[in-house]
Amino acid sequence: MKKTFTNVTLCTALLVGLSGCMGNNDPKPHNNNNATQAKLGNGSLLAYAYLKNGETLLSLNDIPQSDDVETVLITTRGFYPNYRFSGDRSQECGRYYKHNKLIDFSEKDFCKSHYTHSKASSAVGDTLWNSLFVPLAAVTNPVNTAKGKPLYQLSKSFDKEEFLKVMDENNLPQIRKKLLKLNDIILKNERTLHEMYQPYFKKYKENLSHIHFIYNVQDKTGLLPSKNIDPHYRVVLDAPQEKRYNYHDFLTSLNATPQNFENRYQDTLNKLQHQFEEDKKNYQKYLETAFTSYKIEGPSNYSFQYNTHVSFETTIKAPSEIKYKYAQDIKIPITVLVTSATLQHMIPKKFQLQDTNIQVDFILNDNATVSAIAQNKTQHFITIKSLTSYYRDDVYNISKIDREISPETTTLSANSNYTLLSNKMIQKSNFKNITRAKAKQIHINYGYAIKYRLNNTNINKSIYHTNKYSLYSIIKEYL
Repeated sequence: MKKTFTNVTLCTALLVGLSGCMGNNDPKPHNNNNATQAKLGNGSLLAYAYLKNGETLLSLNDIPQSDDVETVLITTRGFYPNYRFSGDRSQECGRYYKHNKLIDFSEKDFCKSHYTHSKASSAVGDTLWNSLFVPLAAVTNPVNTAKGKPLYQLSKSFDKEEFLKVMDENNLPQIRKKLLKLNDIILKNERTLHEMYQPYFKKYKENLSHIHFIYNVQDKTGLLPSKNIDPHYRVVLDAPQEKRYNYHDFLTSLNATPQNFENRYQDTLNKLQHQFEEDKKNYQKYLETAFTSYKIEGPSNYSFQYNTHVSFETTIKAPSEIKYKYAQDIKIPITVLVTSATLQHMIPKKFQLQDTNIQVDFILNDNATVSAIAQNKTQHFITIKSLTSYYRDDVYNISKIDREISPETTTLSANSNYTLLSNKMIQKSNFKNITRAKAKQIHINYGYAIKYRLNNTNINKSIYHTNKYSLYSIIKEYL
């Protein structure tokens, strides 16, 4: 008895899809010759079968306007019942609504009864789905139960054998075979239309190798050293959307009775094939004309760095799309107008001060600092007292240096930690929106002054010199 109760409980939870409890194996043959054709299992829905009193097939997909009707789902993997209830009640074996009342089926309606031994707590306290029969003494006097008196409950489980027998008697396995055939045709048609898109898209994508950008660079600044510019334009696929076709409605709309099933089936099949041929023809026409263009994407304004000191600004004129021509070279003209230059640290790379005693070379470094290389030409010590730099209209003085240079030696300012240009000078060495014409009109005063002492005579001397540069002449040092 215990084994039976366990089986009933497991089956209760699986009535929506019975494959877990009932299995997918073919049932044992009944007297009916077609019994082996029916099988349990879920799967994709093919149709709804409606049976009167769970015995006689009334129709497919067309809900009968009568009571005592059971619903059976015909699927790609077999059959299973689908009890329908009002409200939020769960599906339960052998129950359905008739005239808005819950009716308990008899044993013939795919349910079978089991009397199972149970504890008092389960029999009295649990709200099980099954009909419950408890001896009156157990309810009125639970102490007796505690002393070991047995309780019994009547529960119902799904009758697999009876269900499959009814399926065979109504020839549903043969109907299912026809529905499976129709389903296969539907899937094949959908797949055929889906595969039509790919060859067109493949050719469209492969055709990218025939597209070439032709850049026409026009330098409006007069400063551009090279016209090898790549503004990073690209071709974007502008493919038409792939269409999806679904013919599953032809299955669910196949309303039939056992008497007219063959005619309705053939009529549905004819309509399906006719619709498929129409869709195929229209889709072919669509694909032959829908692949028309490519999109062109890229910036309308583009700045690029020529080196650490010079960058250029451009405006770009390009088409937004081009026509698709299969297996033909497509040249896309793109006009790049170089409109201005941005300049950074426009300081002459070299500047020299000298007299008969000393020579100082001022060398510009990459980080806009200046190294002063001082050379003592005499055979006596020289002490650098102060240094002054000049850039544009700014003057910057470094006093009390007192840097001694040995006779006939050279020393580098890198060892002195002196800044030879002020931050204000460095800021003024940067320029925007410059062209060649503008650069020639901008003049920059740049130079140095040095005060030094000849140690053997205690005489202070000085050297001062500046040059007037055009900005254009400085730019040429960096291009």
